[in-house]
Amino acid sequence: ANYESLPLSFELNQGQSHRRVKFLARTQGYVLFLTATEAVMVLDNPATHRKGKEDRDAPVHSNDQTSVEKSRPPRSIVRMKLEGANAASQIEGLEQLPTTSNYFAGDDPSAWHTNVPNYARVKYEQVYPGIDMIYYGNQQRLEYDFVVAPGSNPDSIQIAFAGIRDYEITGLGDLLLHTPAGDIRQSKPLAYQEANGVREQVAIDYVPSGVNRIGFQIGIYDPARPL
Repeated sequence: ANYESLPLSFELNQGQSHRRVKFLARTQGYVLFLTATEAVMVLDNPATHRKGKEDRDAPVHSNDQTSVEKSRPPRSIVRMKLEGANAASQIEGLEQLPTTSNYFAGDDPSAWHTNVPNYARVKYEQVYPGIDMIYYGNQQRLEYDFVVAPGSNPDSIQIAFAGIRDYEITGLGDLLLHTPAGDIRQSKPLAYQEANGVREQVAIDYVPSGVNRIGFQIGIYDPARPL
């Protein structure tokens, strides 16, 4: 219970995952992998746990283990890709945390990964011209911001989803992704600018931009200031 209440953090990939992965995060219900242009969510399937309990309760013979493994429902993989994004974006962890991760797999200490640094946020610099993206956690929830520099075009932001059945924009403005493992809800977007230390809200909504792809419809704002 204490582990599940920890805030979301991001591990720097130092060989504990595929080389395409820059950072990864583990939380209740899914594992997140951040690559150059994608956030890949490996969703836990609740049916796997139900099946796992049935398997533990039932006697298993040595020649039954393979069929047991094959019968378990696979995890669902959802990809959130930034269409047309800069694949060479500078990616860095921000706000290093006092915690570290350790991987002790196998008997060879040279293959272990120890003292892997953890960060509170991950920044993608210039993911689009004049636009940075920052991933962070709100407790166990993944959230992200786009920071649009003066004179840059937020219409260039296009997010494509793979691994979903379809999506809908709810009456409250949330984005609801329908996946084989259940629904993923992304809250209605929030946009603002600051003037003299005061935050000014800017109207913004999700807008469909193709099959399983969304953009943002933004109201009137001052293009000479960051958004």
